[in-house]
Amino acid sequence: MRGRFAMRVGVRVRRWVLPLVGAFLITSCTTASTPTDPTTPGPTPRVSSTDAPTGTTGMPPSELAVAGIAVAQSMGDDPALKVSVRRPVAPGQVGLSSAIAGWATSAESAFRGDYVANPEAPPELNVGWQVVTASGPVLGIRMETFEFGGASGQTSHRVFYGDGSDTWTGADLIAESARASILARVLAAVSAQGHPTLGPGPSGEPGETTAQDVLSDVTITAAGDVVVLLDQGAAAPHSSGNLRVTIPSADAVGMLSERGRRVAQAVRSGLPYAVSVPSSAAPTAGGSSAGSGGSTATPPPAPPTPTPPASGPVPAASVDCAVLKCVALTFDDGPGPLTGRLLDSLVSAGAPATFFVLGQNVRIHPDVVARMVRSGMVVANHTWDHRDLKRLTLEESRSEVDRTAAEITRVTGTSTILMRPPYGSYAPQTTTLGQSIILWDVDTEDWKNRSAAVTTSRALATVRSGSIILMHDIHASTVEAVPGIVAALKARGFTLVTIPQLLGSTTPGKVYTRRTAG
Repeated sequence: MRGRFAMRVGVRVRRWVLPLVGAFLITSCTTASTPTDPTTPGPTPRVSSTDAPTGTTGMPPSELAVAGIAVAQSMGDDPALKVSVRRPVAPGQVGLSSAIAGWATSAESAFRGDYVANPEAPPELNVGWQVVTASGPVLGIRMETFEFGGASGQTSHRVFYGDGSDTWTGADLIAESARASILARVLAAVSAQGHPTLGPGPSGEPGETTAQDVLSDVTITAAGDVVVLLDQGAAAPHSSGNLRVTIPSADAVGMLSERGRRVAQAVRSGLPYAVSVPSSAAPTAGGSSAGSGGSTATPPPAPPTPTPPASGPVPAASVDCAVLKCVALTFDDGPGPLTGRLLDSLVSAGAPATFFVLGQNVRIHPDVVARMVRSGMVVANHTWDHRDLKRLTLEESRSEVDRTAAEITRVTGTSTILMRPPYGSYAPQTTTLGQSIILWDVDTEDWKNRSAAVTTSRALATVRSGSIILMHDIHASTVEAVPGIVAALKARGFTLVTIPQLLGSTTPGKVYTRRTAG
C-alpha cells in the first residue's frame, strides 16, 4: 500500500473542502410517496460515524451465518511482515467464492509486493469477512481489509453478491445513470455532519472522489434503504474512520440497477437463504467437493451440551511436571478443514495438546472445537480475527479477546484465561485484559517452511523439559509432521501435556514462554 494508498491520499490531502454546515439545513428523511428522480438532488441522506481515535474500526455487527460455509486461510506469522487473510467458500456459490478468492489473492500479492519485512515497524495485512445478506438465493459477503504500512493503518471494505448463477459487487447495485447523483448525496451528507470532503480543485476541476470510491460497500435493508459504508479516506479524511451513509428507500428505489432490485426483493422477502448445491459442486476451503442439497442461512449454532472428556490424554491432576520431562504442543489459527485429521492422530497417540483458536473459526467449526474438549485437549484464545494487538486501542483489544472467550464458552461450556496474541505481539495494555499470555520457546516456523521434514527438525532441535512448541493446524505439512514429532519426543523420554498441565495455575497479565524449574 506504500504505492497504492499513499499516492492516492497524498494527492488528496491538500484539497479537503471544509464543511459548510449551514448550507445543509435539510431534513434527513423524506415522506415522498413516489421515487425520486435519481438525477435530481434530493434530501441529504442520514450519516453515522464508526470512527475511532486512530481512524481504525471493525465491521458492523452481523449475526448472520450460512450452514456449510468453509473458510480458506492464508496466514503468514512472520512478526516482521504480518499477513492474515481469511475468506469464505460458500456451497452453491462457485462464482461468488471464486470472485472473492481472486480479489483476496490479488490483495495479498500486492501487499507482499509493496512491503518488505521490517522488525521495527512491521507492515500488516488483515483480511476478514462477514455475511451481510442471506435471503432467497442471494448471498452477500463483506470483505474487510486492514492495511498498515508503517505510519498509519487504513480500513476498507468490499461487498460481493451472488445468487448461484451470477456474481456482482456493491457498486453494481446502483444504476450507472444514478451514480453521479448518489456520489453528490453521499458527499453532501458527509459534509453536513461536519467532515471535510474532497471537493473541486483550485482551478475548478471536479473533485477526485469518484462513485467507484464510495460504492465499494453497498447493502440494502429490509425496509429498502441503501446503506453505503465508506472506506477510510474515500470521501472524508482518514481520521474520520468508516462513515456510514443511509439513503432512505423512497430516494433509493429509483437509483437501483436490475441487480440492485433483485437484491432488494430478496432481502424484503424475508425468505430463508437457499441455493441448489449439486453433490459435485459444494466447494470446501481446500477446493474439493462435498455435501449435497441446499444451503440455509442460520443464526450461529446453539452451544452443544458439554460432555465429559473422552478417554485418551492423561488427566491434568495425574501429571507432575516438576518431576517429569514435560513438553506442550500448541497449535494456532484454527480450527480449519485439517484440524479434525490432526485430532485423529493426537488422540490415537494419546498426545494432549492446546489449541489457540480464532473466534471467527470457532463460529464456523463449533463441532471441531467441541470435539477438542471431549478428546481432552485444551481450547485457548487467539483473538477474534488475528489482529496485531499492539496496534489496537484497549477497547478494541478487549473486544478481540472477549468475543472469542464468549464463543469458546458458548460452544464448549468451558472457559479459559489462556491467550496467545497473534504474532506473539502485545502491548503493555494487553496485560490488563485478564488473560495469561502464552508465548513459546520452540518455533517450528511451519507457516514459512511448509515442509513436514523441516517442521519436524525445528520442533526437535532445541526442545527441552518445560518447552512450549508452536505450530499451526491449518497447514497440511504440519498435520503430516505431528505423528513423527510425537513419536520422537516420546522416544526421548518427554511427556506430552497441555498448557494447564505444564504451567499449573497461571496469573492473568503474566507472560509465559516455557515452564521454568520447580
